[in-house]
Formats: sequence, C-alpha cells, structure tokens
Amino acid sequence: MPFCRDCGAQVDITWKFCPQCNSAQVHAEESGSVQSANINLTDGVIGGDVNITQNNTDDISKALLQTLQSLGFTGEKSPAELSPRQEIEVGKVLEVSEKLVDYGVVMDPWNDITLGNAAKLSGRTTVAHQHYLRALQSFKESNNMDGEAAAKSNLGVIAKLQGNMEMAKQFLEESLAINRLIGDMQGVAVALSNLGLIAHTRGDFQKAEKLLMESKHIYQDLGSIEGVSKQLGNLGNISKSRGDLVQAERLYRESLSNYQEIGDKQSEAIALNNLGVLSKTRGDLDEAKRLYQQSLSINKALGDRRGGSISLGNLGNIAQIQGDLSTARSLYHESLSVNREIGNKEGEALSLNNLGHLAKTRSDLSEAELLYRRSLDICRSIGDRQNEAICLGYLGVIAEEFGKTDEAERLHRESLAIEREVGDRRGESISLHQLGTLAFSRGDTAAQHELYTEAVRIRRDIGLPVDQWFIDNGY
Repeated sequence: MPFCRDCGAQVDITWKFCPQCNSAQVHAEESGSVQSANINLTDGVIGGDVNITQNNTDDISKALLQTLQSLGFTGEKSPAELSPRQEIEVGKVLEVSEKLVDYGVVMDPWNDITLGNAAKLSGRTTVAHQHYLRALQSFKESNNMDGEAAAKSNLGVIAKLQGNMEMAKQFLEESLAINRLIGDMQGVAVALSNLGLIAHTRGDFQKAEKLLMESKHIYQDLGSIEGVSKQLGNLGNISKSRGDLVQAERLYRESLSNYQEIGDKQSEAIALNNLGVLSKTRGDLDEAKRLYQQSLSINKALGDRRGGSISLGNLGNIAQIQGDLSTARSLYHESLSVNREIGNKEGEALSLNNLGHLAKTRSDLSEAELLYRRSLDICRSIGDRQNEAICLGYLGVIAEEFGKTDEAERLHRESLAIEREVGDRRGESISLHQLGTLAFSRGDTAAQHELYTEAVRIRRDIGLPVDQWFIDNGY
C-alpha cells in the first residue's frame, strides 16, 4: 500500500486525494507502470561522473542508497557537513526519491531514515520530516520498536529545528519510553539529552540540568567519553545561561580536556568556541579572540566549513565590539558566503542577523531592516519558529527607532505569541520587556508596570539574573 508523499499516511492506490491532508495523489497507474519508471541520475559520485538509467525501481533505490553511502550517510550516521558538490548530489537523490514515492514505491524504512538524514543536513527539514514520518509508519506496521524509537527521535529533532518544542518534546518522550522498554541505553541517553536541550531552550534550567545529568551518567556507564563530554558542554551552557561563569568554565574545560584526550578535533573546536564566548562575556576580548582563532584553525584543518562559519561570526562579534566595523563586516560576509555555499540556512539567517546588528551600529536602520527581513524570510521558509520570533523582535526594535510605535508593538506582540507557542520563556521575558518600554513611551504606566512585572517574574522563575534597576524599583 503506498504512502502520501506530503503527510506519510497510508493511501489506497485508487484514492485521488489523501484523507489525512487532502493533497492530490499520483499513483503508479497514472504515471506508467512502477516497473517501467525511467529516472536519470546523472553526474553522480559513484565512481566519478556516471549516468544511471534504470527501469527497475528496486535498482534505482539501491543506486540512491549507494550514492548516499559514498557521501558518508551510513545507517543513522551522517557526515559533519556537505561540500557544494555533495549538496548538489543530495538534492538529486532526494528529487529521485520523491519521484519513486509518486510511483507508489515503498522503501525500506531504514532507507527512509537515511534519506531523512540527508535532507536534514542539507537544510530540507520539511522533506526530512516526510521521510522520517514514512519510516515511522512502516516501523509501526512491522512492530519494529527499535526503528520506531529511531524515527520518533529524528522527528523530535526536526520539530525542534522548526521551533515546535511541544511536538519535539512529545516525539522524544515517546522515543525515550520505547528505548527504556527495549533496554537500548544509548537511545535513552540520546533522548534524555535532546529533551534536556528543549528544556534549556524553554528556560526550564532545573529540568534541563536533571535530564542532562541523567544522560551523562548513562554515557559514563556505557564508557562513552564522547557522550559524557557532550553533556558536560550542554551543562556548561546551562551554567552560562544562569550567569554562573565559573561553573560554566569548569565544565567547558573538562569537556575540552576529554575531547583532546580522545582526539576529537571537531568537538575540541566547539569547546574552544564555548570558552571564547565566556571570555567575551567577561570582557576579556583578547582571550576570546585567541580562542576563536584557535577554533577556526582546527575547523580549517578539518575542512569543517560549518564550524568555521561559526568561528568567523564570533570573530566578527569581537571586531564589532572593538569598533573595527570594517573587519567585522568582512568576517560576517565570509561567514555568510560559507553558509550559503554549504546550504546551511540556519547559519545564513544568523549571518544576516549579524550584518543587521552591524548596520544598526552604523545607524543605517534601513539596511538593518532589510537584513533582518531577509533573515526572517529564511526562518519562515525552513519552519524555524523560535528564530522567526527573534527576527520579529529585532524588526520591532528597528520600528521603535523609526518612531513607528504601532508597528513596533505589532511586531513585538507577534514575537511574543510565537515564543509562548513554542515555549521560549527567555524570549517571552524579552518581548514583555520591550512591550513594557513601549507602554512607558506612550505614558501608560499601569501597562508598563504589569508587563515589567511579568517579565521579571519569568526571569526569576527560570533562574535568569534580573537587572538591578528592576530590583531597585520594587519588581
């Protein structure tokens, strides 16, 4: 029985529309026989430049998987990033796989997982969601609990990437329950880690810490230094969010030491970046710059362009703080170019925001607005709700600068609505503060007090520091 290519639900071959999502269905009979599908995959990576023309869909499926394997997609493992050429290859594979679905071909669900991983790495989160959902349906039908847990874990990660924290939490909790049931402790540790990251994003630091500590203990029992080190880094991020920089540094340095011990250079670069952020927060810009440059050197030696783009952006931040706006602009543009070349949409949006901040610093508000809107468009195109809310907040600040208070309030309220929808309590407190400031500017002190009170309450609830001004004024 074929599946709907849009929602993954099973559909009868005679149905013209999916009863689940109402999308039009194209079946084998309408497209020619399934066994006579003629699909070309040209300029491939299998043995150099090739031209695969198959009339048998099983052979086409095998060719697609062989191509992905040559790119580093094996089982549930994926490469760190894709080169521009590999990005093209992945695009071709995904295009052909969608045609196979149109022809009514039902793939092995583990192959759908691999295709979903390829789609996710190339920034095609909607396509990844479709593959993972089809895999989930197949695993459920065959009572494959291991596969069901894997599919739900991946669906949870996609939902998190798209900013839908509630859906992500649901999928990951279901994956956790299955992994506990079948005794897959590695799967349990992964699910706990992802749930901890969601709790951190939502501002529930206490719950996040509990989940990440449990994940860390499991990795210790499994003898996974890599897993333990990742959780040390995640726990360091929570300490940093709470303002406990001493604890954050201790955790980051322990993580860094472990990565150096096992020779994990890519993760070592991440740990160095984390320590750089701490140094920047403390105001030690020279030390931050040294750590970022050290991280960038490792990124370049490994050919890790995604990691390198982060280091470039961080170095741009330092240059901007030091007043070297020309160097900052150059670094931000270099980071932007890299993200565009490797298809990292999330990184592209971040680079555009950095350029927007720089334009705002130069008082070029029109340019800042343009850059923030480009970033907003990308966030909406990839379904990243959390960063969509952040961009709306930036645009609200620009509207305030232009004196467009009504527009500013609309944007901040739109941002607030998304933050409440996805459970981003830290972002919610920021939007409430912005709305309180707007209320003050129009002389509505009662609304200002109410909004500030709610913003401060949230910050205290989630363990964030409260500015002294609010304490001095009785909030």
